[in-house]
Amino acid sequence: MTISRKTLFRWHRYRERDPSIIMMKKKEVWDKFQRLECEVCAFDFEKVYGERGKQFAECHHSTPVSKLNVGQRTKLEDLRIVCSNCHRMLHRNPLTTVEKLREQICV
Repeated sequence: MTISRKTLFRWHRYRERDPSIIMMKKKEVWDKFQRLECEVCAFDFEKVYGERGKQFAECHHSTPVSKLNVGQRTKLEDLRIVCSNCHRMLHRNPLTTVEKLREQICV
């Protein structure tokens, strides 16, 4: 079986994210707790992956970037530390919150 592949180009607008605020959030949480633990399921990449997972986690915008007004800036308190799986679940339709997802999981 042969799979045909082609290159497609798309033009679309997107909102630029500033990676520095993500680094600031991770630093704030690390300095306070000495770990980056998922705020939904408590997964800690360092506990599972050792040194490779140290200071690794994703950052979730509580207000989707697409919903921000032009010029509106993200604040540290608008960001949540989450693992990759929970981040995907937060973005699944319908969107949910960290608190609601935490209530739904069986940990």
